[in-house]
Amino acid sequence: MPSASDLTHKAAIALDFLERMANDCILHPGGVRELRAEDLDFRLDSWRRLRTNRLRGDIDSKEVSQLFRDANLLNHMVHALEGVQTSASLLQQNIQLRLEPIISKLSNGIASLSDELIMLIFEFTVPVGEQILRKPYQPPQASQPILLSHVSRRFRNAALKTPQLWTTLDGHACRTEQEAFIARSGEESNLHIIIHASMYGSTASGFLDICLPLARRWKTLLVTSDGAWDTPNVVDALLRDIFGSRTGGAGERFFPRLQELYVKDTGRNSTFLETSPENRFEPEAEIPSLLHLRCHGYTPARSPAYSSVKSFRSMIPMPATTPRFDLPSRLSALQKKTKLSSRSMSISHIALTELSFIRFPRSNRVRKTSGRVTRAASSH
Repeated sequence: MPSASDLTHKAAIALDFLERMANDCILHPGGVRELRAEDLDFRLDSWRRLRTNRLRGDIDSKEVSQLFRDANLLNHMVHALEGVQTSASLLQQNIQLRLEPIISKLSNGIASLSDELIMLIFEFTVPVGEQILRKPYQPPQASQPILLSHVSRRFRNAALKTPQLWTTLDGHACRTEQEAFIARSGEESNLHIIIHASMYGSTASGFLDICLPLARRWKTLLVTSDGAWDTPNVVDALLRDIFGSRTGGAGERFFPRLQELYVKDTGRNSTFLETSPENRFEPEAEIPSLLHLRCHGYTPARSPAYSSVKSFRSMIPMPATTPRFDLPSRLSALQKKTKLSSRSMSISHIALTELSFIRFPRSNRVRKTSGRVTRAASSH
């Protein structure tokens, strides 16, 4: 007869097995169905000690004896499982009693916070212009303030009292939402603008009609093109509307607070069918505070508007099938900016063995990081 310690050990093994089954249901809810009675049904024809598939008819004495032994064994199994179920149910009740005050405390925690602290939490959790520019490969989350304002009346009041949440204006948003963000951002707060060149046309034009009169409040500007257009200079066309003379009003083309400009052109033809830097649009607007210029698949033209830039970063996607590539001409805008304190250029999608068709400036160094060739330009 097995000892009590042996039975305890076997019960622990059974509990461990049941726990692993439960974990599978929790961790893989889509792949493992919730356990049902039929899932654990031991069919007579699959019971490992059943010697016959004949459910009806005569069976010999040996098989009858085996059936009685199996019935007795299953009775003990059911009794053991009932004991396990009782223990698990008691444990479940005890854990629930322990969780109730914790759940209550967490639920009341938000209610115990002051509106000022909730507003501060909102400011830390909702990304705004600079944070969106730091992570350009992630989709903008300009709609998060709206989601927060829909949680409860208190959250809505706190969100409406936090102008910083409403300072990111996304060109993809509807006009009503854009106007609501402007109204809730206050009168003097900095604005962070996201304009999509691939939607260029009446939609982008309407967005500019809303934003350009507020140009004096712009602090960051992200201009993107997702490749939906085959026209290589679609980004230039949009930049011309922003920094050119389309509106005609000098006040609408003065950007006293704009500190960071990021141009991201990921179109199919953005890198090698683009207009050369010499023929690119040169901004006419005044951008006296511009400090950071970042480009992805786009090479800016030399312009006095960039004279205040201290940091220039450029990413050039370049497949190996590219014709001979004259890098110095592409970097002419970079090399002519004598005030730069930080400048860098990286080339992606190319192996070191394929560098023979690229002519690099002699003053720069080449390093390969994470599958990319990175060009670190020295400061002058």
